[in-house]
Amino acid sequence: MYVKIYRKLKNKLKNKLKNKLKMELLLYLIAAAVILLILLYIVWKVAKKLIINSIIGLIIMGILYVLDVKFKHWVLVYVITVIFGIVGILVALILKFFGVPV
Repeated sequence: MYVKIYRKLKNKLKNKLKNKLKMELLLYLIAAAVILLILLYIVWKVAKKLIINSIIGLIIMGILYVLDVKFKHWVLVYVITVIFGIVGILVALILKFFGVPV
């Protein structure tokens, strides 16, 4: 008789512990998901500005091409413009103005 009561109590405690661990794990997963979403939001905020800057730089590069401003190493200028955007194309123009073969 005592063995049955002991087993019942043991099973009840085991089930309560399992439920508690499941809830704890669920809370950790929710916290991790919230932190991940916050980090993704911050990264997107920064990346959006960089993407817009690069696109504007490429548009300026296209306008310069239409205005017949040619660069010797256009692949290098293209990469610089994609990475640094408007500042990159301005640096390439300044270097071209001072006679540096860009």
